[in-house]
Amino acid sequence: IWILLLVLSTIDAISRTLQEHVYFTELYQLYPDWPEAKPVQIISLILLTTCLLMGPKVLGVLNAYLHHPERFGGKTALLKSAGVEIVFAVLIAPIMMVYHTYFVMSVLLGFKVNWESQPREGRLISWREAIARTYNMSLVAGLWALLTFHYAPAFFWWLLPVAMGLVFSPLIVRCSSGAS
Repeated sequence: IWILLLVLSTIDAISRTLQEHVYFTELYQLYPDWPEAKPVQIISLILLTTCLLMGPKVLGVLNAYLHHPERFGGKTALLKSAGVEIVFAVLIAPIMMVYHTYFVMSVLLGFKVNWESQPREGRLISWREAIARTYNMSLVAGLWALLTFHYAPAFFWWLLPVAMGLVFSPLIVRCSSGAS
């Protein structure tokens, strides 16, 4: 659903920039038809999404901060690690979205899907393997970002967190695969 929302939002944003708005639709029209901006709905969507994604994280950190911060190296260390985890979660979420979409679509289309258990020993994935498994999404995301930057720059900034995670997916996969 998320990827569908992103694709449809991109199409809408680009089509709005490419279409010229007609202010007077009738021959003798007294007032123009102004384009409607709906900032309340846009801001509501952003806030609701942020609360749904970050709410459990914030509550977990707040609980740990108030009740047992010493288990996490103290209050400062807890807040630092929570900040790093939030940045990492924002970057890895689009990668997981692409993989989950691929698996769901494969099942729906009747293809055989192997979802094997992950190796848990924390091996560091080679650059070759990381690039081989993610170059498609990196390339598509890079083109997607360039397209939106060119045609709908305001939308590009909204899309940037998703695009960054996908463009840098080889680096993220490689760096997050090792135990260190």
